[in-house]
Amino acid sequence: MKKKNRILGIVVKSLTGKSAYKEYFRNSNNLNLEIILFRPKDINWKTQKIKAEIYNISSGNWQKKNSAFPTVIYNRYYASNTKAINRLVKAIGENKLYNRLTKLNKLETYKALQGTSVEEYLPSTAQYSQQELIKLLESEGQIILKSTNGTLGNNIYWVQKHMHDEYSIYKENMYEKKSYSDELSFIDKISELTSAEEYILQSYIPLVQIDERRVDFRIMVQKNISGKWETTASLARMTFKDSFITNSIKKVDSIENVLTELGLSSERIKEIIEKIEKISIQAATELDSRIGHCAELGIDIAFDQVGQIWLIEANGRPSKGMFKKLKDKSIINTIYRKPLEYASFLMAK
Repeated sequence: MKKKNRILGIVVKSLTGKSAYKEYFRNSNNLNLEIILFRPKDINWKTQKIKAEIYNISSGNWQKKNSAFPTVIYNRYYASNTKAINRLVKAIGENKLYNRLTKLNKLETYKALQGTSVEEYLPSTAQYSQQELIKLLESEGQIILKSTNGTLGNNIYWVQKHMHDEYSIYKENMYEKKSYSDELSFIDKISELTSAEEYILQSYIPLVQIDERRVDFRIMVQKNISGKWETTASLARMTFKDSFITNSIKKVDSIENVLTELGLSSERIKEIIEKIEKISIQAATELDSRIGHCAELGIDIAFDQVGQIWLIEANGRPSKGMFKKLKDKSIINTIYRKPLEYASFLMAK
């Protein structure tokens, strides 16, 4: 009987940062997987072969390999154009490529979670229009304006309306401020900022602060070797002083340490962490069924100044690098191994 291939292909947009993928090879022990790293342009569709790269753990070197098509594909290709990914799905099978969408549209994600078990934790969100912006500023006084496809904290603005029709627009921190004394000049500037892409309007959430640094939480949720969602890592992100964007990270810590520093009791901390993990798994489960086959998401959770939990957004290709700042090797091993275990689960189906 011919031996069945157990090739896991990790598809990426570029090999420039391939050193970050060494951890997958290092954490593949006892799974009987052959891992390859490749880009869509490395595929020869006529011969059904891939000019891939593999990492040799023993020598510590990357090697070229002419590989057969993978049995399962882990999508780390970050782009809006999914033509190459769709073609791969057609080649290997609908349920053999996971994380089909990596660049999640914030408005579509919000809509996908409406009417679900996590709806109550969603901040009010709407597609940007001049009329909607003015209306929300009249009722709320301030709003967050962000690109629907923005990443790494780019293209996020904190917009405020003051007395006498005066307006402020903040970008990244409290120092990058532009003020406008009339609605017309304010709208002209907003139109300029939003001209290149679509934006959403989201309720401003007053995040808890430690030493004048805003704090939010990132939860890693991944499917395991049984195909079930679980939370595998979490951390608290603290901004630079005067920054309102938590992607601008000054420091990371465990959620437990941060909640302790806020003066909460051990019982309350346990309750909050359990609730955050439950919300994250519920959100992942809902998105998995609504946006396409996924097995790994980064869930951003806010904890406001009155103790309310908010589900800010989901990330389709969550960074694992920030978890290295916790200096806990067991966490790193876990979050790199889980996608491999899930691949093994899919191969057994």
